[in-house]
Amino acid sequence: MSNSEKDIDLKGLIDGLKPELSDYIQKRLKLFKLDMFEKGGIAISILGYGLIILILVSSILFFFLFGLAFFLGEYFDSNSIGFGILLAICTLILVVIMLCRKKIQRYILLRTISILKRIDDNKDE
Repeated sequence: MSNSEKDIDLKGLIDGLKPELSDYIQKRLKLFKLDMFEKGGIAISILGYGLIILILVSSILFFFLFGLAFFLGEYFDSNSIGFGILLAICTLILVVIMLCRKKIQRYILLRTISILKRIDDNKDE
């Protein structure tokens, strides 16, 4: 075989590999995007979970508890007892939310990923 025949065979081999290489690169990019969706989704779910806890605790403490504490304080003739009862109730609610942490995070993660996929689909169109 001469050098020109080897060059033709090598060129044919390279031309045959181009579509496969292109397909491989596209699949790697898609895998990278999916990994970024997952990591971004996890970060946002953790942030969302923290925000939910903050909003719930703040709302409960600020609006509901003061009124109910004074109501219970009048009922038991002691504001200390009213506020103590409400502290126990708030602690119980917080424990329940913390026990459901994984479910809340998973829900936020799935919602975030679906939103990011919709955004990506709109960009592709």
